[in-house]
Amino acid sequence: MLCCCWALQDVSNCLWALAKLNLQPYSSDKRKILAAMQSQLHSAAPQSVANVLWALAKMKHCLPAPVLLQYLQQLLRHGEAASAQDA
Repeated sequence: MLCCCWALQDVSNCLWALAKLNLQPYSSDKRKILAAMQSQLHSAAPQSVANVLWALAKMKHCLPAPVLLQYLQQLLRHGEAASAQDA
């Protein structure tokens, strides 16, 4: 599975589809998918982050606490930016 060069939406869509179909990727493939997401997390749209978090929860995959915190902080950054634009 070549996912090191995938766009963020491709990564999140892939995980979402696997979870929706109740499929579990091989551990090595899941690590590659998550590494691709992690390397681009700073520019991830809220929908991509939410899709990944939902998919991982559906797959019963637990992220390490520091990594989960990074995902949640990315969501918060977008929420704060949206609030600032509304003001």
